[in-house]
Amino acid sequence: MDLKNRFKSNTYLYRLWFYAIRSRTGDKVRLPEKSDHLFLDGYPRSGNTYLSGLLRFAHRDLRFASHLHVTASIKMALEKDVPVFVLMRSPEDAVVSNLYNKVQKKKLVPGQKLADELLIQYINYYSLVEKNLNKLSVILFESAIDNKTGFLEIVTKKIDPSNSVNFQEIIQSFDQRMKEKEKVKITATSALPNEKRKEFKKSNIHLVIGSKFYKKAVRIYQNVGASALI
Repeated sequence: MDLKNRFKSNTYLYRLWFYAIRSRTGDKVRLPEKSDHLFLDGYPRSGNTYLSGLLRFAHRDLRFASHLHVTASIKMALEKDVPVFVLMRSPEDAVVSNLYNKVQKKKLVPGQKLADELLIQYINYYSLVEKNLNKLSVILFESAIDNKTGFLEIVTKKIDPSNSVNFQEIIQSFDQRMKEKEKVKITATSALPNEKRKEFKKSNIHLVIGSKFYKKAVRIYQNVGASALI
């Protein structure tokens, strides 16, 4: 295991890195806390921004961390007995979207080496999830996007069984708000589908599905996804 992955998987090392570096970048993300209602996270480009935003919009007083994308954060939440919800998207969609994000932000040329690195990260992240299926809940990105009401109902039931809100109007209001916000974002950071991202996927999907790590990623996706709540 290289040094970078060691920091991502070790709670002590990740906490040191987080407070020394990431917390000083102006990023509003934070680590899980014992008083949180839940922890919601997943591999990058797995619906983290949209679904965490929808959840906060539906429950304004809800306290939870998200957007950490490392196994150390899952371990922290589990250690603190915080209910953990892990988002999961198919490897070809999540990884190629993450590849696009890296290429656009860092002005890189898409290549096999980078695609392989991102697939390894996917495998490492969900291998930890697979080992802890009895301690956390899995939510498939594709299912949650197709059934947003179901997503909100499942998470709400887990944290507040007595809550019986009608989420239809909330979802409509949030989607309109998201569309307005996305108009001012660059395509690399957009949480909604766009044409440039689709074109990139068509041109570079071979880097993911042709990788020697792809089959292992698919096996993990199938195994973990089989236990998903939605």
